[in-house]
Amino acid sequence: MSISACQPNMNESVQGLKQIAYHPAILAALRDILGEEPQLIQDMALLKPPHGGGEKPWHQDMAYGNLAYEKAVVGVWIALDEAALDNGCMHVIPGSHMDGATPHYAIRDWQICDSQVAVEKDVAVPFLPGGILMFHGLLKHGTPYNLSSKKRHALQFHYVGMSVSKLTPKEYKRFFTNEMSGAEC
Repeated sequence: MSISACQPNMNESVQGLKQIAYHPAILAALRDILGEEPQLIQDMALLKPPHGGGEKPWHQDMAYGNLAYEKAVVGVWIALDEAALDNGCMHVIPGSHMDGATPHYAIRDWQICDSQVAVEKDVAVPFLPGGILMFHGLLKHGTPYNLSSKKRHALQFHYVGMSVSKLTPKEYKRFFTNEMSGAEC
């Protein structure tokens, strides 16, 4: 089969994803959270296959350069399959976004140093298919390995308000790296 033979299905898939990303209920909630019209800045498919789907260590989404804005980024995480304790559901540290930006290090991934996470406050967030989690881009969160026989797929969208601007490279380094602080993990 050629790629062109798949084109109608790909177009339908793109349109379906666009309908989810711009769903009126999601946009209304984002307007309330952001206080202005939301702008989609990133979309991702998150796939954790059975028997070893990878860990995503503790991190803050805004520490990824493409999401480094001077105002809040809001993540919208949508479970496509059951996201349970055994197949790598989301874990969060409630209220950790209020601590601000935390330096990230290239260890197992671009991540917060394990010793800098209050894991005693860890809350697992299991979902049935269709469950949605909206969270601040500075919330410390991660997902463990999927060692089960079940797949765990999710969609994640990131939004900002229309009035925000990107951090400068110097501001990004100051907030999210140890380059300017000399801190070590």
